[in-house]
Amino acid sequence: MVLNKAFHKDERKIKNAINAVKPFKYLDESQIHELESYGELIEYQSGQHILRQGKPGTGLYVLINGEAKVSVNMLGEGNNELKRLRRGDFFGEVSLLDDSPCTATVTATKHLCCFFISKQCFDAFFLVKPEIRYLINRSVIEEVISRQGQMCRTISQLIQKQSIERHSISALNAGHEDQNLILSEYSIKEFDYLYSLSVFAVFSKTEFCNLLEHAKQIVMNKHTGLIHVDDTNSSLYFIVSGSVQLNINSKGKKSRFAVLGPNTLICPISSIDNHTELFHYITNDLVVLLEIPANYLKQIARENLHFWYKFFDLICRYVVSLQLNLNNQTVRLTHERLELQVKE
Repeated sequence: MVLNKAFHKDERKIKNAINAVKPFKYLDESQIHELESYGELIEYQSGQHILRQGKPGTGLYVLINGEAKVSVNMLGEGNNELKRLRRGDFFGEVSLLDDSPCTATVTATKHLCCFFISKQCFDAFFLVKPEIRYLINRSVIEEVISRQGQMCRTISQLIQKQSIERHSISALNAGHEDQNLILSEYSIKEFDYLYSLSVFAVFSKTEFCNLLEHAKQIVMNKHTGLIHVDDTNSSLYFIVSGSVQLNINSKGKKSRFAVLGPNTLICPISSIDNHTELFHYITNDLVVLLEIPANYLKQIARENLHFWYKFFDLICRYVVSLQLNLNNQTVRLTHERLELQVKE
């Protein structure tokens, strides 16, 4: 239950908390002041749920004062508390970029006050203040990638204890080797239909034509490595036909946690500056792809910021969408581990 949506009397405390929170670390003072006009203060009593696992997210919450706990209901283990949130911490940021259900429950453990920005207001930034949205996206996605790195380490530990098929990573093709690539005989203009797809709806016709002019069509054989762990400066890839799987590898074992099919735009973590890849991308079968080269993305980032903001938004949405797959994989592997312990 929301108790009060009026701003707290201590405005300095509010400003200090907002200035210090990670999602706003790239904003200057004037941008933060503008952001405040889009948000509101909401209070919760101890014991009230702010977000519920499995329910839609509503927006970004910044804890001004008080305390909350983050818990998750895991199969076979019941309700587990993951961590405590205190002044300056934030949650709900994934809902700004993805419509998937909340992956955890957040509950007030003391009377608390949050600065809240709804998803609707955040979406308005894309039209009114795209630079603010971009700067918030940068900091949010850094936090998401950090969490995914932790989850990868957890999954790597779990798969060592599971009966998962062994694969030799060295047997996989190293990437864009000549024998694995076949240049298409078709003109890139054959793919004008792509503009009708929702994934590209954010671009103007001029921007989309520019994208097609720089895209490269490639064909890759089955079981070929497309993107590898620790890669940097990766391209984006649109799957025209075939499918690509995402794996987490650990000492000869692999855990497949996602399969991507046609009309999917692959936006790897390694396409973001200063980030290395966490996952292996492997073709499941003969795959036709449109590559949006990394050097083209860098050129856009230098020369056309508004165009780049749109690309970056797509990248962030893609990275966030992987979170649910990772959560499900962690739950499944944890359940398998518990079953093994019972049998032993």
